[in-house]
This record gives sequence, structure tokens and C-alpha cells, in this order.
Amino acid sequence: MSTAVIISGIFREVENTAATWFFPGDYYLFTQKEHQSPRSVLLEQNIIADTVKFANKFKSMTFVDRLDSDHPTLNMAWKWKIAYNHLKPYIEQNKYQRFVLTRPDFYFVKHLDWDDGFFQDGFLYSTSDIVIDSMGYKFFNDTLLVCDLPIFELLARFYDYYAPIARTKNIHIHLSEYIEMTGIKIKQELLQFTSILPLNPIS
Repeated sequence: MSTAVIISGIFREVENTAATWFFPGDYYLFTQKEHQSPRSVLLEQNIIADTVKFANKFKSMTFVDRLDSDHPTLNMAWKWKIAYNHLKPYIEQNKYQRFVLTRPDFYFVKHLDWDDGFFQDGFLYSTSDIVIDSMGYKFFNDTLLVCDLPIFELLARFYDYYAPIARTKNIHIHLSEYIEMTGIKIKQELLQFTSILPLNPIS
């Protein structure tokens, strides 16, 4: 089974995380052109030169403009849309049937070997189901996602749903409601393969 692994987000901590990406498949990077520190809206240095040392890791690297300075999750949904549309010719050429979506700054601790045959069509695999948080709001964890092509297309369309209403609720609420509205079925089984640690620079 042919798999596309989509690394999407701000290009942070990759020198510490890339070696932990144990998913078999072709890797594609979708990242903002400038560095941006966690919890900051300031654009810093251009990162394109920093990615050269990782060129052999990725089948292609796509550098994306930041859409919104104070709404990083809108930029996240935008990258999903770009990733889907960018990959269309690769999907046709390489017959991708499975898609893995995660971020550059996540460090993975493998528990089991990745088994592409484990994943069934028609499901969105995550680390959790939609849950109700301590404040009584819906929450869906988008840390690591695995899906087939029809569900990847639905995730790409989330941006069009989300952009007009992005400031009305937390993204996890909007994403939960979108998943329910589109009838996406979730399987919360990814933590048996890996634990995930977000890395932040030491200040």
C-alpha cells in the first residue's frame, strides 16, 4: 500500500524530530516560509535555506505564505488544503491510498512497527475520539491523523468551512463539529503505535 506522509506546520525542531518519523512512505513538507516562535505572531528569519539539509527526506517541499498573523490554526487548515491540491498529480502517479498528517516539531517514540495494512478505508485514525473537555466543549486531537483519500479530501475542505467562522470558537470545537457534520468515522487507535512529544525550544 502506497502512503504519503504530510509534514505540515512551522519548521521547528526538525533537526531533533526527523529521525523519529518512522512512518513508511513518501514524505512531503508544507511549511511557512518564515520561522515563527511558539506563542508569537512575529515573523522571523526566512527558513528556506535551513531546509536544504533535509531535501533528501522529502519528495517535495512547499513553502506557504502565512494567511493570518494572529490565527495560526487558520494557517494550519490552509496548509491541509494546499497539501491535498499539491498532491493530486502525485496521487495519480504513485497511487497513494493512505495519508499520514502530522507536524514538524513532534517527536515520536515508536511502540509498534507501522503496519499500513492495519488501516481500513472509511475511517479517520487519531489518538483520541471527539471528547468533552473540562470546560464542557468538544475537543478533537489533530496531532497525528491517518486516513484514505476521500477523508483526506474532506480534511482539505475544512479550511473553506472554517475560515468564515474561525474566530467564533476554538478550532478543536469547529473541527469536531465538521467531522460530525461530514459523517467522518473516527478510530482512536494510533497511540498503540507511538507516543508523541511536542518539542519546544529552550528559552
